[in-house]
Amino acid sequence: MALRARTRPELDSTNLDEDKVVSGLVYESGQGSLTLTFQDVPLSTTSTARHPRFFMDEGVVFLRVSPLCSPHPDFITRSRNQVADPVTEHDCLFKVHRYFLERDSEFFRDMFSCPLGGASVEGETEESAIALPGVTRFELECLLSFLYNGMYERDVSIDEWVAILSISSRFLFDRIRERAIREIATYAPPLDPVERIFLATKHDIPQWLRPAYMDLCIRPESLTEEEAQKLGLPTVVRLARAREQLSQGRRETRRETFDDYSVDALTGTKQTTLQPQPHHSQYALEHIFQITSGFSITMAQSRRNNIDLRPSSTTNTLNQPGTEMVLTINPGHDSASQPLSLITRDSQGLKLVLEAYRRLRKISVELTPLIFEATQQARYEAAVIYKWLAPYLAEPSRIPMLSSIPPDIRILKKPLHTLLSAASAGIPGDETSDIALVREDWIRSKIKHDLIPNCPGTSSLRIRIGTYNVNGQLPSQDLSPWVGGRLDDSEPLQKEHLTTKNSIENNSDSISLASTLVETSSHSKSPDIISSDLSDSDLLVFAFQELDLSTEALLYSTKTVREDAWCAALFAGLGEKASLYEKLTSKQLVGMLLVAIVKKELKSCFVDIKSASGNKGATALRLTYVPPLSSKVHSPKPTVLTFVNSHLAAFDEMYERRNADFHDLSKRLMFDSGIPAPSIQSEDGLDAPILPLNIYETDALFWMVGETLCVALFVSHRASSSRVLKGGADLNYRINLPDIDIRQLLRSQSESRDLDWKILLGYDQLRLAMRTNKAFELFSEHPITHPPSYRFSAGITPDDQGYDTKRKPGWTDRILYLHSAMVELKQFKYSSHPEITMSDHRPVSADFRMTTPLLNRVAYNSFIEDTWKLVASMEDEDVTPKVRLSDSIVDLGQISYRQRATKTLDLENIGQVPCIYRFIGANTEQIPHPEWLTIDKMTGLILPGQRTTLALSTELDNNVTSRLNRGTTNLEFTLVLHIAYSKDHFITVIGKYERTCFANDVTWLTRLPGPIKSLRSLSELLPEEHMMSAPREIMLLIKWIMSNATEVEGIFLKPGDEELLHSIRECLDVGTEFDILRHTNDNERLALAVADTLLRFLASLPEPIFPTPLHQRCVEITSKEEAFELLNELPSVSLNVWISVTAVLHYITQQSPSKRHTEQLVAVFASVLLRETDVPISILGKRNFVRYFIA
Repeated sequence: MALRARTRPELDSTNLDEDKVVSGLVYESGQGSLTLTFQDVPLSTTSTARHPRFFMDEGVVFLRVSPLCSPHPDFITRSRNQVADPVTEHDCLFKVHRYFLERDSEFFRDMFSCPLGGASVEGETEESAIALPGVTRFELECLLSFLYNGMYERDVSIDEWVAILSISSRFLFDRIRERAIREIATYAPPLDPVERIFLATKHDIPQWLRPAYMDLCIRPESLTEEEAQKLGLPTVVRLARAREQLSQGRRETRRETFDDYSVDALTGTKQTTLQPQPHHSQYALEHIFQITSGFSITMAQSRRNNIDLRPSSTTNTLNQPGTEMVLTINPGHDSASQPLSLITRDSQGLKLVLEAYRRLRKISVELTPLIFEATQQARYEAAVIYKWLAPYLAEPSRIPMLSSIPPDIRILKKPLHTLLSAASAGIPGDETSDIALVREDWIRSKIKHDLIPNCPGTSSLRIRIGTYNVNGQLPSQDLSPWVGGRLDDSEPLQKEHLTTKNSIENNSDSISLASTLVETSSHSKSPDIISSDLSDSDLLVFAFQELDLSTEALLYSTKTVREDAWCAALFAGLGEKASLYEKLTSKQLVGMLLVAIVKKELKSCFVDIKSASGNKGATALRLTYVPPLSSKVHSPKPTVLTFVNSHLAAFDEMYERRNADFHDLSKRLMFDSGIPAPSIQSEDGLDAPILPLNIYETDALFWMVGETLCVALFVSHRASSSRVLKGGADLNYRINLPDIDIRQLLRSQSESRDLDWKILLGYDQLRLAMRTNKAFELFSEHPITHPPSYRFSAGITPDDQGYDTKRKPGWTDRILYLHSAMVELKQFKYSSHPEITMSDHRPVSADFRMTTPLLNRVAYNSFIEDTWKLVASMEDEDVTPKVRLSDSIVDLGQISYRQRATKTLDLENIGQVPCIYRFIGANTEQIPHPEWLTIDKMTGLILPGQRTTLALSTELDNNVTSRLNRGTTNLEFTLVLHIAYSKDHFITVIGKYERTCFANDVTWLTRLPGPIKSLRSLSELLPEEHMMSAPREIMLLIKWIMSNATEVEGIFLKPGDEELLHSIRECLDVGTEFDILRHTNDNERLALAVADTLLRFLASLPEPIFPTPLHQRCVEITSKEEAFELLNELPSVSLNVWISVTAVLHYITQQSPSKRHTEQLVAVFASVLLRETDVPISILGKRNFVRYFIA
């Protein structure tokens, strides 16, 4: 396609009346070219009328259609209806949304991105309305109706489709053009063949030519003069030759067999005779698909190379493919057959295929109950004789949610809309799979809101979990603080009660030690006088690492003496309560041991106990808990609990390897379900493979993250014996800070401990992995309030806190958890136990209370089945879903920093079938909603006659605010609400953003001519040579503090009142004094709020006052002189702010000679002025630098 621009010839003012001509842009389509011409058009003396329907208040683009344009030729020759614009004396003015034109038209997209010049963009005002030469009012009405009413309108007439085809072809609405082509091709009754040939030639639709020419060749009537004139002499001659050949050689040819011959002679291509094409008998039968419950067919538009749909020569167009559709056949049950994708341009044939599919699917559904009424033996015999019947005779697939296996908990925890297929406006995704996901989520919500609130009660289970790296040691201390038992007035466990290392190694018979130790620790109290109380744990699970570091254990070991010893120590730690418990199960892999202990009275409640181990160093237990039977619930629904004990790669630099190990364990750690895989048939009498269960198919998952010992085993080439090289006990997840920083921050006193430990945990590698979704994504961890559990030293080199001076302290022993919505899990304790000192680690424990609803299993299944029936056949419904929005425009009003604004709108299902909705992007690269907006229900399901309320909210954080401050204050975004198997709806969200002085670059703030809320346009910013020396907002806060708050106790250390903080920020934005707030009558409260405002202001800056690239040099400073010299490298504005802030801090510290108060201020402002980043830089070095200016 060529693009030519012809310039307007010079006008002779003597020959033309200036009032009679204008310069216009004329769009011409020719053979293989597209011409844009500037030419003179007589000015109409008629007035302008606004279109009654398509002149919208919220529209932003003006379009003009002139009555001087003659009716389009496509309509002149129509025999059934003469369609043209009504004769009027008015130009018709349209005002529509620019969004639709940009989205669907390449012509308008280019026009808006490259305006023709001038002060205003074309189409922004009525005076500059875009003229559409050659376009009739009827054509534009049809196009706009299509754009606003969507792709699922069923009452569009053939005349309207022809009008849409005409305007979409000329103005490059490619996807709409393709839709019009499909609709006209399948319209009943069809267009006359001559009309089809005329439209196909004019609008480049080569796929219409062959069937239309065939219809003309075989029809008995000759061409009329009008038809011959329309087709043109060359075409009429070739058509006559083809009819003559058929008359002479193939008089018996019928219409249904004429498709076997070529008609290239009619279209002017190389072949001049009708050549036979392959008969259907020459095709090979490749595959037969069985219509079972899992079988499905989906359809989508082909996304292969873009088709050139612009006017071009007949020769070129005939070589182009037509509109293609992709038909995907999913065999469902047959795992040996992959989904098959087929491409077709035969819309009529595709329609027949889909009709046959629906008919056979209906028959399959009706026959399935009859088939399964047959006896098991009859089904088996039939399947043996007729193997193709096996899929039909197999057991019917159950509703997914009725499975005894819980769904993958990771999927349940992710937002539902992130799991759906990729889609955008006009390009739906995989509707079938999306419906399945949304439907199951909807049923789960029905269970949560309708079934659970009406259950007869709840079941509570108290769980204590512990993790301990024993470093190869045997138990030699009382474990009661860790185990959770209380010895009360009983005698503490003595050393002689415990088994020594020698006695273990010499005990070849592996005698049971548990009973001996339990009897010793219980002091002969009779079990019948020992009672349980509500504080006792019901289930205890303990994870051990490095249980055995011997060479034998690393190679091969089946002994359980060490397991027995530690189990005995656990029961001894329970004290007199030990007789109430017994060991439920355990799993050991070399040095990894996982032990579960349960109350005897609850042992029968734990069934289907499974264990697993992984070669990466992990053991796992899977317990199914069934609440005790009661008079209210005779068959309670079970809950599945999974416990994982792991150790990952060692050393600081192995951070990425540890993350990789986690993902490897997540994939490979599997349980044996005992259920044969349903899709794999047994062969030769062998049992079918067993379906594996991953660790995430559970209701609650607890993961104990431990330590790994670096051990290398190699065979010496100089000796026949092997030897073991043992490295230090290097841990997995560490703290990314220098050793001296970690130790010093751990020494913090109570006043600054919270801040210092918060900083330490901010550099914790496990927290970093969770924060960046590199490992343990979606897991939770209780706030850490205990000191690091590693590495303690029993030698001669501990520091003053007991940690080994050769290894950095770290929180290496952790307990994480993940649970579904069916389980309420509350953790109320998370601590280490420094009194147990037999290893270089300290054991860690966590206490949980798990609450589950008491649901009768039969009632639960019945509820799901009844609910499922309401939405079971959504994919196969022939009725189009219909919804109604309460409003298509949502005005959020004033949008302010840190202030939540929410508006709601109702979405009602007014159709006859359930509907699935979701928000999608306008194109594949656009997100469904802007970053300043959140939608509470991104996707969902609505039953007929019901409605849901959607909440649209905005709450701006620092990052979003920083970007909005430098943009327009008029926020607008068009949301696309997609309805599965129906049309898209468009919601315009608008709001007025109020700029704030927070979250701005300090240099940009100095260019403000006044308060930021008085800034109407960014063009009002002062030039750099006239900007201020420092932001007025910071200087105003500092000035007030110096005058009113330097002697207030706790200044900068105590938080301010939130209501006052908002009022102070408003004063800064509008430029009013803080004195208006003195009505509080509490100067101390106001002072704390002003000081907190300054801290938050500095923390909100996109770049800290002291630039990040200079932080490393800050920590290398060793004197005050060097510190002041480094200030010379600061930008002038940052330098002025630094001096002002540190000056007021220096004055405050002079008023309070307390060193502790000074250090607290240093800690607070070092974290703000030299803000922490993911790059580990010494915290102490930063504080030392700030101290040079404050102390």
